[in-house]
Amino acid sequence: MKRLKFVFIPFALLMLYFSSCEKVEKIDKTKPVIDLTIIDAFPLNCDTLYFGEPFELKVLFSDN
Repeated sequence: MKRLKFVFIPFALLMLYFSSCEKVEKIDKTKPVIDLTIIDAFPLNCDTLYFGEPFELKVLFSDN
């Protein structure tokens, strides 16, 4: 019975160690793109927006 404990405990710890390893993934370094050249895009550069007034955001977001 003692021998079983000495075999089982290290085996269980090894299984726990290997199951907690994460797969290394590449980091996405490409920034998302905000396209203001679409038709009826709003707000454009230098447009004035006022607090408390609702507005409709019209832009195209894209990401790889």
